[in-house]
Amino acid sequence: MKINGIPKDTEIYSDSIFNLGFSPEYSNGEVSLAALYRHVGWKLNKKRFPEDKVNEYGEIFFDKEKNSESPEKDDILDLQDWKKLILSSLASPKMPRQKRINPTLYPYVPDCALYSNSAREGNNPWNPGNLLERLVIQGSGSQKDADELWEKLFVALSSNFEIEEEDIFARLVTKHFYNRRPEQIEWDINQLSLPNSLEHLEEEVKETSPAARFFKDLNKILDLKSKLSRRQWLAILESCLRIGGASHVLWICRLNTVAWEYLRAQINDQKEISENELLNKFKTDSLKFWKIEEKATEIIQKEMQFYVRAQVGINYILKKFDDEGVKVKLGSIRDLYRLGEKLNKKIRTGDWKDDILLEIHNIYEANPRIISCKDGRTKNLFEFIRHSLGQKQTAESHKKNYDQSYWLQRKGNRYNSPWILELGPVSILSMVYCCSYKSGENRTILDLLDHLGNYGISMSQTELEQSNLMQTLQTLQVVQDSPDAEGGMVIINPF
Repeated sequence: MKINGIPKDTEIYSDSIFNLGFSPEYSNGEVSLAALYRHVGWKLNKKRFPEDKVNEYGEIFFDKEKNSESPEKDDILDLQDWKKLILSSLASPKMPRQKRINPTLYPYVPDCALYSNSAREGNNPWNPGNLLERLVIQGSGSQKDADELWEKLFVALSSNFEIEEEDIFARLVTKHFYNRRPEQIEWDINQLSLPNSLEHLEEEVKETSPAARFFKDLNKILDLKSKLSRRQWLAILESCLRIGGASHVLWICRLNTVAWEYLRAQINDQKEISENELLNKFKTDSLKFWKIEEKATEIIQKEMQFYVRAQVGINYILKKFDDEGVKVKLGSIRDLYRLGEKLNKKIRTGDWKDDILLEIHNIYEANPRIISCKDGRTKNLFEFIRHSLGQKQTAESHKKNYDQSYWLQRKGNRYNSPWILELGPVSILSMVYCCSYKSGENRTILDLLDHLGNYGISMSQTELEQSNLMQTLQTLQVVQDSPDAEGGMVIINPF
């Protein structure tokens, strides 16, 4: 059986550390944030709110509000002010060529996520919430840690109009949505339920992963809620969700690439490599995606091309072993090393012909559109990463700076200007805060670069000093000179 022309993943691969575990498609920051609300806390008839119900409930909600002639009982605002609020104040700017009739509500409070920001308007949309749940599970040190952060996240995302400490505007909005909420829908925590496919991955690789960094940063950002307005805090949270999800996907893709390089070397009977050398290769090569101010589109496409080639190759090898009844597993780097040894033995003894790479290449040749990111999984992955990280493009020019939580920005004002890796002001503040929060000593520019490195962003101190990032850090007043700082300038917690 084939999916989009590429052979289906083997069962061993599906259970391995190299499997994404989901099929990401288009998403942006607001879609991810809305999906997180639904995944963490919304229930429909006592079960987690399904993604394919968002547009249905959105149509019902907006039709009712547009045609209503009187306010609901216990409303504070008059009817026209409420309509203006949901049709304008809470609405996200339209994107170019967007045809949607109803407004897209910014996920300001949980109720907004019930009616807007599904990843796809058609049937069976993918759920970005699954990706974010995996990040929490795979980035934690234990199931207990994951459960505690998940509950903390639920509490932080909640908006209760009866609690005076809550943001006053959020209380007002939540009160009016509550008066209109369908009886079968309730806000209550949905427990973590996905398996941890990285459970047996070596700690020295896992602890440097984007998921591990995301877990720590998310914990810090949740502590920030009481110090900011809800809208400011959500912008910081959204930035973290965007880089966490995209960098995790890139990291898993890179794990595949490094694994295939090793297996391909065993087929070619190249220089032997020790288990520790392979482990070190995963530690050093799995987190170098791109640099600040580099063109992003070509890099994402290249990573996806390497990934799908590796995925095909790994699955091909696994299927050959499975066809012979040889049991293998891929739950760790150690398992991969053992697989490589078995593969090399098959080649050396002549049990398998050395034209395996040619057979795999034929699969590539038969699926050029997938290999070139123009169709299937690679196209979907490319769209996910580009739109998750890219600054939201708006149809109205005066709202072009609406999105400040971006990680990719167009270099120029033309619609076809290239995308480059450039952090928005909110993303910079987010990283500076997470790097410096509750640190017992001064944190420097080098510490910030190391922090970004955990998300796959590499940059030397010399490159930083000549970059727009340094100018923005100075403009935001979150760096200062310190002759005693061995790492150069000291970063300042902005909050």
